[in-house]
Amino acid sequence: MLMNNSVRKRDHGFDNMKLFLIVLVVSGHILEEMSLTGSLGIIRACIYSFHMPLFVFVSGYFSKSVSSKKERVFTNYLIPFFIFNTAYALIISDGFFVNIFLSVYAFWYFLSLFFWSISIDYIGRFKPLIFVSVLLGLYCGCFDSIGRTLSLSRTICFFPFFILGYLINKEGISKLRSINKAVPVLGVAFSLFITAFANYRGIIPVKMYEMLQSYQKTGVDKLSGVLERLFIYSVAVIMIVCLIALIPDKEYKITKIGTRTACIYIFSSFIIKLGFKYILSVYCTFIFKNTAIEIISAVILTFAVLLITGNKYINKFYNQIIKGIEKLFIRT
Repeated sequence: MLMNNSVRKRDHGFDNMKLFLIVLVVSGHILEEMSLTGSLGIIRACIYSFHMPLFVFVSGYFSKSVSSKKERVFTNYLIPFFIFNTAYALIISDGFFVNIFLSVYAFWYFLSLFFWSISIDYIGRFKPLIFVSVLLGLYCGCFDSIGRTLSLSRTICFFPFFILGYLINKEGISKLRSINKAVPVLGVAFSLFITAFANYRGIIPVKMYEMLQSYQKTGVDKLSGVLERLFIYSVAVIMIVCLIALIPDKEYKITKIGTRTACIYIFSSFIIKLGFKYILSVYCTFIFKNTAIEIISAVILTFAVLLITGNKYINKFYNQIIKGIEKLFIRT
């Protein structure tokens, strides 16, 4: 998701997919500021059931090109994490001293990408790694100590999707795209229905999808947590397969935005959090009183944020920051 992919022939299917996913990321963050319960909670559960697993899968797929450019792992992921994560923590918090090792808000993804990317040389050598990674993802939810620090919980829990993306090749993607479209349509419909039902019935709390904290802190016991996370893994895999099959690989006018997900991901986090903290909180009190208005408002705000953060000038500014980091930290 957050890497600059320079390939001879772009796969517009993945650009379209990243555009689709970054829309969901932005809308998910906006919905989080509005409400975690009711209809918005169900919508957010449906979004979170697959959007980050699929983003991680895409990152794993493109990580094959990183092995020969190890220095970019530091300049694209590790250093931006410390810069933007610290800046965000300073702006949002009331104090000056912040824990720079504690991932906040959306910036955990940079640190997780760093850990995943430096491990890619070993992924293909350990045959049962995908199986072991799933077991570790289920196991780490049993402990309160595995959480935000160094993005440890999410790094472990989302790792299976990174491995899946890394292991699949172009031929595998082509085979998925050739599936009769009726099958993935039914798969998406079934997955979203069962996710919505589980949230509506209170079986799986929406926080479970964030892979951020222990089962007990989420409000379930360890055995239930393991079973629920296994369910979440299964649904996410179904959605990944189905969406790869469904999302077109043609280039459209808006496809270009799918190449700018890094700057959208970063700057939208600041805009959304600060916007709701200082401006929209008052607006929410008086306006967000029924589901229809809330959903319409979320859609409008999503596209407003995308319009601001997804334009070519912001993207150029972000790329200049990354190039500046490379010149400052990498010897040529």
